[in-house]
Amino acid sequence: MMTMITLDFETTGLVGPIAMPLDKQPQIIEATLSKLDDKTLKELDRLTRLIYPGKPIPPEITKSTGITDKMLVGQNPFLHHYPAFSEMFLGQRIICAHNCAFEVGCLEAELRRIGRLTQFPWPPRRICTVEASFHLKKYRLKLGDLYTLATGKEIKGAHRTSVDVDALNESLRWLVKKGHIKL
Repeated sequence: MMTMITLDFETTGLVGPIAMPLDKQPQIIEATLSKLDDKTLKELDRLTRLIYPGKPIPPEITKSTGITDKMLVGQNPFLHHYPAFSEMFLGQRIICAHNCAFEVGCLEAELRRIGRLTQFPWPPRRICTVEASFHLKKYRLKLGDLYTLATGKEIKGAHRTSVDVDALNESLRWLVKKGHIKL
C-alpha cells in the first residue's frame, strides 16, 4: 500500500527569505499530520501536537488561531516531536498541503534549528492545493473557499490544524475526483 501525508501548521508568523536568521523565522505552535492511502484517500493515521515555541505568541496569531501562550505552557518544543514527525513521514511518496511552500518552509526552519534538515525523510513529490485549484477561480483560493467549493459547506473552527487538515483532505479528494490532481 502506498501512502501520502497531508499536513497543516499554525505558526508564530510568516516564513521569510531563506537568508533571514533562524531566530526570525516562524516556529510551529500546532501541527496535524494525516497519513492517507494514496489510492482511496482514506485516512490511516493522524498526529496532532501543540508545540512550545520558547517565546510568546504574537497577539495577532492568538487572535487568528485561538492558541494562547497558556495553552503552550508545559508542551514540548519541536525537538521532542522530531521522532514522531520523522516516523509519520518515513516512506511517504507525496506531501500535500494548502500552500505547500509555506508549510514546507516552516518545517524546514524547525529542522534547520535542530540540525536535522538533511536527515528528514522528505517525500519526493509535493502537491499544493492552492496551485492545483488556482485555475478554478483565477486566483489563490483560501482553504475555506476551496472547501466550500468542494463540499458546499463552510469550515467550522478554521485555523486549528486538525480542522484545517479535515478540510484539506476533503478538498484533496474532490480535486482528485474532478481530475485537477493526478496521484
